[in-house]
This record gives sequence, structure tokens and C-alpha cells, in this order.
Amino acid sequence: MELIFRNYESKETRTLRVPPPCSFHQLLETLLRSNIRRRFSPSSIRFSLNGKDVLQAPSPLTPLRSLGIAPGDLIFFSFDPCAFSPFQDPNKTPESKKPDD
Repeated sequence: MELIFRNYESKETRTLRVPPPCSFHQLLETLLRSNIRRRFSPSSIRFSLNGKDVLQAPSPLTPLRSLGIAPGDLIFFSFDPCAFSPFQDPNKTPESKKPDD
């Protein structure tokens, strides 16, 4: 499966092939092998499908398909831990804003 990776800061874009089926961990490994950036900690990389919300997997073995990633998708990545905001479920009420009982 081919995916398009775009560096959020530099806008550098590459098309890379990932093995089918592919896990979240394999996605990270593919990016590491592509030499996009030589020195960084794998834990410092963040992914996003829309360039706004961080893409998080419940487990490194989570299949990309279950995260909504399909062949040809554009995946933003960044080495800045603050580049993408955590996804907020619009149906959840934050604890601090619950009405008093």
C-alpha cells in the first residue's frame, strides 16, 4: 500500500510503500527507514490525517485500516510534540464542565 507522507514543518512530501496489512508500528518503521530525518527519537514523531489532530493508536500493533487510513492517504508527520492537538470527541463533556447534580 502506498501512502503520502508530508512533513508538517518543511512541507516536504514523499510517497512511501508500507506492507499490507500495516500496523501503526510498521508505519513508524517505514518512515524511519526512509531517512526523512536522521537523528530523532521514534517516540518524538507525531502523525495526523488532517494536519490538526494527532493520530493515536491504542496499541503499536493496531492496523492502519482500523484507524481509517486507506491506500493513497496523505499523512502529516512532525517531530514537534505540540504540532498536532489531541483529538477531542465532540460527544464527550469535559469533566470540568459537567452540570452539578
